[in-house]
Parts: sequence; structure tokens; C-alpha cells
Amino acid sequence: MNLKRKPGIVCSLYQDSSTADGLSLFYIDSNGVLTSKVTLDHEDVRGNEFDLVVISREISRTEGGFGSIVRVRILDRNDNPPKFPKDLYTSSVAENSRVGTYVQGLESVFASDLDSGKNSVHKYSIVAGNEAGKFDVDFHELSGVEDGGNPSLSSTTQVRVNILDENDQTPTFEPPIYSVAVSENVPVGTSVLQVKAFDGDTSTNAEIYYYFKPEHDFFTVDAHTGIVETACELNFQKGNSFDLTVHAVDRGRVPRQAKTIVRIRLVDIAAFPPLSPGAVSTVLAPPVFHKDSYFVRIREDFPVGGAIVRVNAHQGSHAQPHERAWRYIIFNNPAITRAIFHINPRSGVISLRELLNYENKTSFSLTIKAQDEQSKDLYESHARVVIVIRDVNENYFAPIFSRSTSVVSISENAQENAVVSRVSATDADAGRNGKITFTIGGGSGLGKFKINQNTGKVRSLVRFNSEMDSQFDLHVRASDRSKQPLLSNAYLLIKLRNGGQKRPFFYSPRQLVHVRENSDKGTFVALVRAKVRTRSRSNDNRLMEYLISRGNEGGKFSLNSTSGIISTTGSLDRESKDLYILDIRAHVKGAPPAMSSPFQVVVMVSDENDNRPSFEQQEYKVFVTENIGPVTNLLCLAAHDPDSGQHGNVTYSIISGKGPFSIDPVLGVLSSDESLDYETQPLHRLVIQAADNGRPSRKTTTKVEVTVQDANDAPVFSQDHYEVSVLENTDVEGNRSRIGHVRPGPR
Repeated sequence: MNLKRKPGIVCSLYQDSSTADGLSLFYIDSNGVLTSKVTLDHEDVRGNEFDLVVISREISRTEGGFGSIVRVRILDRNDNPPKFPKDLYTSSVAENSRVGTYVQGLESVFASDLDSGKNSVHKYSIVAGNEAGKFDVDFHELSGVEDGGNPSLSSTTQVRVNILDENDQTPTFEPPIYSVAVSENVPVGTSVLQVKAFDGDTSTNAEIYYYFKPEHDFFTVDAHTGIVETACELNFQKGNSFDLTVHAVDRGRVPRQAKTIVRIRLVDIAAFPPLSPGAVSTVLAPPVFHKDSYFVRIREDFPVGGAIVRVNAHQGSHAQPHERAWRYIIFNNPAITRAIFHINPRSGVISLRELLNYENKTSFSLTIKAQDEQSKDLYESHARVVIVIRDVNENYFAPIFSRSTSVVSISENAQENAVVSRVSATDADAGRNGKITFTIGGGSGLGKFKINQNTGKVRSLVRFNSEMDSQFDLHVRASDRSKQPLLSNAYLLIKLRNGGQKRPFFYSPRQLVHVRENSDKGTFVALVRAKVRTRSRSNDNRLMEYLISRGNEGGKFSLNSTSGIISTTGSLDRESKDLYILDIRAHVKGAPPAMSSPFQVVVMVSDENDNRPSFEQQEYKVFVTENIGPVTNLLCLAAHDPDSGQHGNVTYSIISGKGPFSIDPVLGVLSSDESLDYETQPLHRLVIQAADNGRPSRKTTTKVEVTVQDANDAPVFSQDHYEVSVLENTDVEGNRSRIGHVRPGPR
């Protein structure tokens, strides 16, 4: 582009903070040809629209001139594909979720495109992996993205959606009924059969515990394996058929259970023969436990009714079999312990009556007594059973948000600490496990919002500007307060509402400029630039209007309300006023000036050498006595120059009548270099010049008249020794001789 208009005129670009980006990209030569310095890129972070101020001035001048605005707009080309920040995103969603359920973990799946307008991000789509049509995508989600250019550019990312198991499967037994025949003389603890239940869920939802309900005296079932064992000696005559109900319960947050029937038929065998005649019966003795103490560990989520351990006593080595029956009881233990645990009095199987809580008690010590059913306390023994509780998270329920996704709005004019929203969640657990703590786990609004951990109220931490950020998102987390907390997440999208007219701002609070005095009318002074905060990299300055609100004394300056160029309205005189402080206001067109922000332009009027030095007097007269030697401070001359800098610095010199005189070139002090003599020259006339240091220099002169005053000098012989001849006999008044010349004294 060629901007030159007249011969003898040179062009340059005005430099200040508001035009710095443009100056780094463009160059104008003295002929007015505007060219780019580098390859231009619409996506350059410096912007894509630049206002350049072109100053044109006469070739002989280095300041002043006239300014005009050249707006350069770089047009976009679709040369950038959209890009996802990550190659893989991981998310999860619970099975059985309702249609339209928000898939948590995909809040940050956004693509960015350096291009703008129709060339920027246009639409998202799922391009593969959704053959069953289980998912849909909106502007916040997943997989493939393309821009709106022609031809369009696109990119893809991978989203891995994990399906979280819900406890929606009930355990099932195969077969539904178990049958088995058992010989009546099998030893205690013999495995009869194993029941097996299957659960289609995964993880803890598929872990199964087994127990009898109601309990049984003759048999026990292992809670983990489902193995049914004999708990005591069997007797066909006392019972030959048993229907046992076995329950299987999973460990889901809301447990599911099933039951089956185990039918056990005893097989009769011949009874043991009686003792032979004359045999001596064994003396009765107390029962003997197989172990003096039992130690067992169980989880705190052990099911009620489940068999924990079996204690067993026998008759000793000298007792006859089948003669005695033992009765087992929990002995000498606190009532609370007996309320939690139960022992089958016939089988010795200890089972659980109530749910355990690790936080309340971590171990129990039971004293078990075995006694003869007939002799009672005469024949009894004791054993110790220690039950240690293993801690597990019995916190079955995670908090559930009332809404997993929420969209709210807030005015950009909202004050700090303003309430933005309130999230709520519930937890079906009791106590600490049901108390919820809210936190912010991430999102673009992190650091700009806070949440009350108890109430869920979300408040702002800063002031906002919708032109800089139009929305924020928060990943809100609700966790319970158990030792191993369970948690859930919700997504909160916060949109900023435009709060009304924007307040423009300037690039800096003030600007210092220099303008030479005596410049022509219309001389460029400064460029003022204001903008409205916006997310766009460009700022349309045509929306701004400018005015001088204060400081323009005498109307020396004019401000173009649209371009922001300040120029002179006439000649400036630094010696009359050397400083102007102009208050500038900017406002968006159509808005009142009160909406603008203040800005100061400090105009320093630069000096021109338009004043010559001037002496205080046109002529000076000095009187000095003769014969007093050199005088170093005969007269101090002072010339004043109202210009500044070198233009006001004065140099003194004697340009006429110098004689025995000298003058200090800086101080203007006139001195005599030797003693003056009245009789030699009673009057000296000098011409003193004062010249400033401007280019060209300006000069002025003054006259100095030095009058030498006579002193009463003693006569002086012309020589120190005289010789004369006198004839003898010369009369006294006769022959005379002249012996010297004496200077005449004052008359």
C-alpha cells in the first residue's frame, strides 16, 4: 500500500503501547509504502486487526507532522483443524441409567480451533464405537469434531465409557433344591454338601454370604464357602430327615438375597452293642473341649445368622460313647455381648445376632461353658473364644445428587461472595456415613468459585466480565464422612449474563508526549486508544468515542472523537505555558460519557530556540582605581534567555575592546588581567556578547565602559644614576644640568 501524497513529505509509523503489536508486523518506508515484516497469520495471538497511525511531515523536520489512521485487517483462512487437548478421555456411567443421563467425566471434552467465525468449531459427532446407538453427543461431548470451513477440517479423540455395575442381580441357587443322604454315625464336622449361589453382578455386588434361617442345632453352613457340615452327633431315632433353609445374600449397597432348601436324610445303622455283663462302667467326668481357646477373625459386615465358629466338647478317653449330651452356653459375659452373639446349645455353633460395627468395638472375648445336660453344674468345662472384627467400609450408599447436571446463570455485575447456585445431595446411610461434604474437584471455574462444604451453596470469589469469559464449569463432588468415604460427582455449568454497557479501559493510566512549540496548526500530538474487555483478539475501535473533559486551557488541542488522534489547533508557546494535562474520556457510542474511564495525556511543550539572550542593561559603567593590580571580579554580567536546555544556556565573550580584560564564558564575570594605569589609558570601551547554544545560535551584545581613576603618584627619576661636569668657579646660579624627567602629579 502506498500512502505518500506529496513530494518533500516523509512518512513514519507512530509508536506507543497501543500500536506496539502492529509495529512488530508492519513497516512503512519514507516514501509511504506500507509492507508486512513477517508472514501474517490470522491466528497470531497479537490479534487480527491493527490500527496504525501514519505520521507525515516535511523531510526537514524530525517532530510534529500530521497523523492519520490506517486500519489493517487480516482475513482468516481455514488452515487449522480443531484439536482436542487429550487423545483419550475416561468416563463412567452406571448401568440402568435413564435415557438422557449425563455421562460424568466428559466435562472437559472440548475441542479448540485457532480459526474464527465459520472456520472454527462447528459440530461434534460420534464417529465410531456407538454402533448400538447407546450414546448421543451434544456440544459438550465426545469423539469427532469438524469446523465449518470449506473444505472442513476435523480431528478425533477417544472416549472410554466404563459401565458401573449396579446391584440389580439377585443371587440364584443351582439347583433350587439340594438333597443328600447322610449316615447317622458320621463324625462331627463332616461335610455334607456345598450349596452354591451365582450372582450376575461384579465386584462386591457379587460377593455372597450363606447362613441358616432359622438356625439349626445339628448342622452349620460356612458363610463364605456354603459348605454344610454336621454340628453334632446324629441319631436316626431322634430325627431322620431335615429340611434346612439356606439364605444367600450379596454385599451390594442394597443387598439382594435368595434362599434354597437343603433336604438331609439320615441313613439308619445298627446301634452300638451294650456293654458285656460284668463290665465296669466308666466313671463320669467333666466334658473336655477340643481346644482351651478359639481365635477367629470376621469382617464387620458378617451377615446376621451366619456361623462364626463351632466349639466342641467330648467325654474324655474313658467315657462310653452316646451316653452323654452336652449343653453349650455363653457364660459370664456382658449382656451386650450375649445380645450380639448366639451359641446353639446343642451344636456349639456361635452365630451372629446383630450387625457389627468396627467403630464401636473391634474385638470380643466370650467364655463358653459346656455342661452335662443331666448333671448340670456338677460336670462342666470352660473355653475362651476371641472374635476379632476386621474393619470394612460398611458405608453402603454413596451420596446422590438431586441433579447430576445443572446449568445456572449469574450477572457479570454480581459482587464477590454472591450466591451462584446451591447443589443438594442425599445419602441413605446413617450417622457419619450419611453426612455429606461438598467440594469443588475441578473445572474452568476452579479458583473463581467456592462451595460451602455443609450447605452446598456455591459463591463467587471474584468479579466477572462476560466479554472475557462467557461461562465456567465446575465439577462438584459430594462425599460422605466415613473412614473410607464414598463419593459422587455433579456437573455445574455457570453462564455469565451481560450486565449492561461495558466500561472501556485504556492501555495505561496516562501518556507523556512532547510537542515542539511554534508547530503548525494540526500537528499530531498523540493517539489515545481505549477498548472494551472482550474474548476476541480484535477490538473494533470504531465503537469508541473520545473527548477532552478537562485541561485544554485556551483550546490549544483538538481530539478526533472517532480516531482518537490529538492535534494542535494553533501555535504553542513554551515560554507562556510548558505543560498541559488533558483528561480524556472514552465511551462506547451511544453510552453516556460517565460510562468511560479516565485517562491523562501529559503534553510537554518542547522548546524551540526562538528567544535571544538579553542583558539587564544596554550599557554598563565601571570605575576602577589605577595601579591596584589585576581585578578578578570587575563586573558580573548576566544575560537571560527564556528558552530551555541548550537554547537557554548562554556563553559570554568580548568581541571588541578586549585589551587587558577577560570574561568567564559561563559565569559572565569580567576581570582585568593586569593593573590599569590612568596615565596610560584612562578609559576602556568593551563590547560583550551573550550567545545561546542553539543551532543556529541567537546572540545579543552590550557595552561596558571602564573608567580608570587617577591616583597621587610620587615623582619618579628616569634613571637611577646621573653624571655631570661642572666648571670650577661657576656661579651658584650659573651653569645648570637636567638630571631626569618626573611625571607630573595631579594638578
